[in-house]
Amino acid sequence: MAREDRLDDSELLTGFNEGGPVEYEFETALRGYDKGQVKRFLQQMQLQMDTLAGERAEAVAQIDRLVIQIQQLQAQIQELRRRSAAGDKASYRHLGVRIEHMLTLAEEQAEEIKANAHAQTQHLHHHAENRLREAEAQIEQARKDFETTLKARRAAAEKAEADRRAIIDAEINKRAREAQAMVDQAKERAAALIAEAEQDAENKRAAADEQTRQLVAHVERLRAEAQQLKDDAALASEQAITEAREKADRISAEAEAEAERKRAEHEAELRDLRTEAVENLEKFKQETETFAQTVRTDAENEATRVRAEAADNATLTRTEAADEAKRLRLDAQRRLEEAEAEAQRLTAETEEKVAKLAADAEEAARLEREAAEASALRLAEETERETQRLREEAADASRKEREAAEVAARKLNEETAAETKRLREEAAAEAERVTAEAAAEAARLRENADTAKVEAEAQVERARAELAEIEAERERLLAEAKAAAAQLLDQASLEAEQVKSERDQYVSEAEKKAENAKRRAEELSKTAKQTARRDSEAILATARAQAKKLIEEARAGRTDEQAAEQPAGAAADAAAEQPAKESAAQDAAVNKPTNGRKRPQGGGKQTSEAAEKVSFS
Repeated sequence: MAREDRLDDSELLTGFNEGGPVEYEFETALRGYDKGQVKRFLQQMQLQMDTLAGERAEAVAQIDRLVIQIQQLQAQIQELRRRSAAGDKASYRHLGVRIEHMLTLAEEQAEEIKANAHAQTQHLHHHAENRLREAEAQIEQARKDFETTLKARRAAAEKAEADRRAIIDAEINKRAREAQAMVDQAKERAAALIAEAEQDAENKRAAADEQTRQLVAHVERLRAEAQQLKDDAALASEQAITEAREKADRISAEAEAEAERKRAEHEAELRDLRTEAVENLEKFKQETETFAQTVRTDAENEATRVRAEAADNATLTRTEAADEAKRLRLDAQRRLEEAEAEAQRLTAETEEKVAKLAADAEEAARLEREAAEASALRLAEETERETQRLREEAADASRKEREAAEVAARKLNEETAAETKRLREEAAAEAERVTAEAAAEAARLRENADTAKVEAEAQVERARAELAEIEAERERLLAEAKAAAAQLLDQASLEAEQVKSERDQYVSEAEKKAENAKRRAEELSKTAKQTARRDSEAILATARAQAKKLIEEARAGRTDEQAAEQPAGAAADAAAEQPAKESAAQDAAVNKPTNGRKRPQGGGKQTSEAAEKVSFS
């Protein structure tokens, strides 16, 4: 009988290739694994999975073949069962009661033998089915265990590989972004430092140019003022000469005496005026030099301070530098305005003094006409010489101031250029240092990436080794399952063959016993018939003889033996009825089957012994 709850054979060892082809999508990064190596590795993994799928299909086909063999064996067992089923029973009624009884006993023994053989066959069949069920359960459990182990190991390996790859990619991308950010930051910082240094140098250069321009303008103004003073003095001298010439004739006599007296006073005043003018000019020159020196010192100090601040704090903003430059410009402008105001004040004082001198000269000329003409030419000459000297001194001072301003401006430009160059070199050095640090960090990141790659490759190798172990375990389990199934099939085949041979042997023995019993029953029937005929004839002859004897005795002693004649007649009747009853019983035994429990009496002793011998055999 086939099992109704047997698992579907097509579902064995399923689930080895649920995932299908491996789909891989990797994001492109600046630093990472080689795309070709990754694709080759994934193609190799896909090839291995395809190989496993092919092996799974082959194992499923082999199991299907084994299941077909099992079904064929079950069909053979069913056929043997069908063939061993009991057919229609033969009737032995025509052979007589005893023969039928013996054959019935033989048939019952044959049925019992068949039942025992059938029970043994059923037992062996159930045992084979149980073994087959156990083998199928073991195969199913082995398949489930293998699938569970394979899925767990595959999932663990894939998860570990994915986590490790994600961690490595994230770390590499993070380090790459950090390195790129450091490089960009270093470039921005270097560019900012260079731009700041260039802007600072440009501001200082502009400030120096502005100061130089202001100094040149101031010198030009001083030169113009000196020229104006010279022109005013020349004009005043010409006017004084003209007036003196016009009044010379009239006051020559009067002025001679007074001129001698006033000449000393006038010379003293001129000396005082010259001394005062020289002092004022020298004072203005010193103030100008002091202002220029102060401006240079302030500029140098400011440049030193700016350099110190730039060295100490490289992140000084351009706004502060612009504010500082503006403050310096305002300070320089204020000082220049103060110097211009001082120069104007000195010029005004000089003009006032010149006007006063002119007024005094006019008054002296008016009061001392007699001395004016004599001293006019000398005064004009002295004034011309003094004016020429003042012009030369002013030109010399202006030239010196211009040269000093140019030297200061050139020095300031050189210092500014040197400071700019130094700041640029420092910025370049800082940029190179930051770039070197970034390159070192990038190299370290590359080394870390290489190390991570080596570790990942080692992990991949370990995963491959684990996969090989899983494959070996699968092969071993599959081989064990195949061996167990083959062993079970062989054992079932052997048991089926043994059951078949035993059944055939039992059937053959039962048939032989039935034939022997039939033959012996026929022999016993023939012997019993002959014996019964002889016994009946002997009994009939004896009964006839006894009846005849009794009739003769009755005829002889009818009177005396009247009392005994009744029992004798009854005995004769009983003796006559006994063979008739036995004959009727034999006819009834021939025509009516017995149940095997009653035995014939009288002369049928031999037949009863033969029947018992057949029953015991």
